[in-house]
Parts: sequence; structure tokens; C-alpha cells
Amino acid sequence: AQPHRRHHGDGHQAVELADDAGHHSPQPDASAFIPRPAHGGDGHHHHDAPAAGHHDEQQHGTSPGRLGIIAVWVRLLGLVKPWRNELILTFLLGVAHHGTAIGVGVVSALLVGQVITGGDLTLLLILLAVLTPIAALFIWTESWVAHDLAYRLLAEMRVDVYRKLDPLAPAYMTRRRSGDLVSIVGGDVETVEFFFAHTITPAFTAVVVPGVVVAVLAVIAWPMAIALAPFLVAVALSPFFAQRRSERLGEELRQHLGDVHAHMVDSIQGMREIVAFGQGRSRTAEMVANSWQFAHYQLRFLKERAFQIGFIEAMTALGGLVVLTAGVWLLTNDVISRPELILAVVLSVAAFAPVSDIARTMKQLMETLAASRRLFAIHDEPVPVVDGAGVPAVAGQHDGHRPAPSVVFDGVGFAYGPGEAQALDGVSFEVQPGHTVALVGRSGA
Repeated sequence: AQPHRRHHGDGHQAVELADDAGHHSPQPDASAFIPRPAHGGDGHHHHDAPAAGHHDEQQHGTSPGRLGIIAVWVRLLGLVKPWRNELILTFLLGVAHHGTAIGVGVVSALLVGQVITGGDLTLLLILLAVLTPIAALFIWTESWVAHDLAYRLLAEMRVDVYRKLDPLAPAYMTRRRSGDLVSIVGGDVETVEFFFAHTITPAFTAVVVPGVVVAVLAVIAWPMAIALAPFLVAVALSPFFAQRRSERLGEELRQHLGDVHAHMVDSIQGMREIVAFGQGRSRTAEMVANSWQFAHYQLRFLKERAFQIGFIEAMTALGGLVVLTAGVWLLTNDVISRPELILAVVLSVAAFAPVSDIARTMKQLMETLAASRRLFAIHDEPVPVVDGAGVPAVAGQHDGHRPAPSVVFDGVGFAYGPGEAQALDGVSFEVQPGHTVALVGRSGA
């Protein structure tokens, strides 16, 4: 008896023992290889969209029930669990980075105040000499650790994508352009790096540092803290007011970038056919048109970003001006001293730095969101065919010799997608060891 793997029409596999003659296997039926279109059309058109709008969703790897923004961030944060300690270290280094930077500004301001009043400069000069290299060290260390974490994670993410594509092939590959998949594995995974290297730590410090600054201002003079708080809140909330529009523009930008990459890869792979049919000029014109279309969407996105940056700059300037005005009024009423006024103004302006860093990176954040959705769409794709357990060892075999396996197709039917023509219908045949079988049919079958 010979073990072989039996393929059923439902896509699952079962293991069966056949005798050496293979008497149980029916002979191949030539009519079984003739495509029978399920939609009643002529031939097999597995590249045509079955319904309006569905084609684009499949090509871009999106679906009507796309992930929400909170769900995407939660899944991204879940990926970093194996590097939890390194993530905590980036949080601490981020706070230390902004804290020492603010400290350098405060000491410098107090130094100017001492020069004006003619006070002793020795202590402040020592503090400035110590804080400056420490601040530079924290900036470099935070960037190094954050990028080390990000690139370690990206390597694992790329491997995970290939592991997911392996069981999805070949059925899933017929619905996606190879260039778009290359764009996801290369460009989209690289875009996700921005979230881990430039977003997680600044988001943490954007909450901690302004809170500490407002608390210090409240100790110096609570009216200045109250005057500063609305401007900090306005800058922090500004990205959320524009989030829906920025998110939509980011989705469009990543989709069109994927189209540009897909068209380029298809052109390189099909160079021989393009030359053979004399389509070089037209193909070049399509590349130029795709590039201009992408530039159009990129310009719309950058206009939105420019408006947000202008708003942040205005709020920062107005916040510092309001604190300065309130401080001068308090100074004239002998509530605070001149050094405290300088300290308050420097702190108020420095408090905007971590908050504005998040708001300024909204373009990259929205692109990261779109790239993550395209990436998770592959991971969420159900595997159409699950391999069986394999061929078990035959009972009673001696001397370690295993019989040669054979492959049997029993009533197999196959279509590339819902509503598509049957590429195979009721196919039954057996392939013995050393034999080669070709399924011959019309183009695309």
C-alpha cells in the first residue's frame, strides 16, 4: 500500500492508503478540465471585479469594516511587549531629555537675570556647564534606544508578513498586485517605524513635562499657570479636531503611493512584453500621470499640515505673551521678582515643545495609521486552505523503508474568488512518483 494525500473539492486534504495499483482512483476525465463560468460569461476572467467597489478594496487590502484609530494604536502597542524594558527606558530618557533641555533654558535665563542685577554667577555657570553635556547625552541616548527598539521590531514585522503570506498564497496573490505587496512589506512596514521611534516617547513626555511646568508656575504664581493652561490644551487638542480629515488624506496618500509602486514593479516585470508590443511611450506616460496624481494628494496633505503647524506656532507665541503680560503685572505689584518672571516665561515657552512635537508629526502619524491598516489587513485575512496533518507512517513497514507517496485529486473544483469562473470542476486523477502532470486549459484557467 502507498500513502498519499487526497485533495477534496472543499480545499481540505485527507490522508488515505491506496494499493500499489491504485485501483480506487478514477481515471482523469478530460471534460473536467473545461472551465464552466459561474457567472455565465465566456472564458475565465479572474482579474475582473465581481462588483463595483469590491475590486479596489481587494487591491488595496482594505475592507468596509476597517480598524478604528484606537484599535490600530492598541495593536501597535501590543507588538512591543517583548521589548517592554527597552520601551520603559525610552520613556525615562524622553523625560530626562526634555527636563535637562528645560533646565539649560532656566539656568541660562537666571544667569541673564544675575548679570542684570549684578549677582554672583559662579553657581549658575557651574550648573550650565554640567547640564549642557548631560542634555546632549540624553538626546543622543533617547534617539539611539528608540531607533534600536523600532528596527528590532520592524525586522520581526517583516518576517511575520512573509509568514502570513505563505499560507495565503496562491489564492490571495490573485487579488493583490505584486507591486502593492512589495510596497507594504517595504514602505508600509518602514512607515510604522515612525510610531515606535518618534511617537511613543514624545506622547508620554507631552503629558508629563507640561504638567510639571504648570505645577511649577502654580508654585511661583498661580495666575500665570491659569493663563498658560488654555493655550497648552488648545495645542494638544488641535490634532484631534483635524484628525478625521488628516486620517482620510493619509489613507489616500498611502493608497496612491502603493499604486505608484505597483505600477513601477509591474512595468519592470513586464518589460519584455512592453517592448514587444511597442508600449514603451504609453507606459512611461502612465508613470508620469501616476506621479503627478500622487503629487496632487501629497500637496493636499501638506497644506493641511501647514495649517496645523501655523496654528501651533500662533498658540505658542500667544501663550508666552499672555504669561509675560501676567508676569509683568504681578511684578509691578511686587508679587514676584524679576528672576521669577524670567523663569516663568522660559518655562511657559518650553512647555509647548513636547506638545507641539506630537502635533507637528500629524502627517507622519496619519501615514503610519494608514500603513498599519494595510499591514493588519494582511494579518486579518483568513487562510482559505489549511494544510492537513500530512501522511502518517504506514503500519508494519520494515527496515525503515517507506513506500513512495502519490498524490490523488478526487472531484476537485476551484475558482479564484466568489462569483468567478470555475478554473477546475470535478477534476479526478492520480500522480504516481516520478510522473509529471500538466493541467491544460484556456488562458487564465
